[in-house]
Amino acid sequence: MFFDLKTDGPPTYKSLYNEIFANYSDLFSSWDDNRGYKQSFLHCIITGNRPLLEMELEGPPHFCSLDNHIISTIGTFDETFSPVTSFNFKVIFGDVQVLDYCQLEFLQTLISNSRKNRKRLRFWGAPETTIFWDQLVSADGQRNVIVLNADNLSSVHNYLTAKGYTNENQGCNSTRQWCS
Repeated sequence: MFFDLKTDGPPTYKSLYNEIFANYSDLFSSWDDNRGYKQSFLHCIITGNRPLLEMELEGPPHFCSLDNHIISTIGTFDETFSPVTSFNFKVIFGDVQVLDYCQLEFLQTLISNSRKNRKRLRFWGAPETTIFWDQLVSADGQRNVIVLNADNLSSVHNYLTAKGYTNENQGCNSTRQWCS
C-alpha cells in the first residue's frame, strides 16, 4: 500500500507509523534486525514527501519502506528499505498513451537495472489503459519488476486477474524481500 505524503514528511510519517503500530501492526509486514521479517497482508511504502532521514534512524519494528525516485540511485538502498523505484511517467516518456520502439527499449533498460538491484518499478501519472498495461506486462516477462499504478482498482484487478496474476506467481513469500 502506497502512502503518498503531501504534507510535511517527518511529522506525517510519525503519525502514520504511530497509527500502524498502535492499531494495525497485525496487518502490515514488519522487520527488525533481531527478529527478522514478518510477512503480513500489507506492505507500507512511503512516497511523495519522503522522510528519508527519519526512516533511516527510527528503531524497530519497521513497518514502512520508501520508494525511490531517482534513476541514478536505483541500487542505492537495500530492497527492504526501498523496494520500489517510482517515476513520473510524463517526465520519463512524455505525454503519450502508447510507448514507441525507442521508449520500449529504454523501459527494458529500466527493468533490467531494477531486476539486477532486486527492485520493483512503478510509473505514476501513467496511462491507465489495457494497451499500456499490456506493454508493461510484456516488457516484464518474468513478472517480478513492474508495479501497475492505478487509481481505478477494479479495472486493474480485472486486468491482472484476466492475465493470470496471483500472489503465488509474483515471488511473494515470507522472505525479507518484498515480493522479489
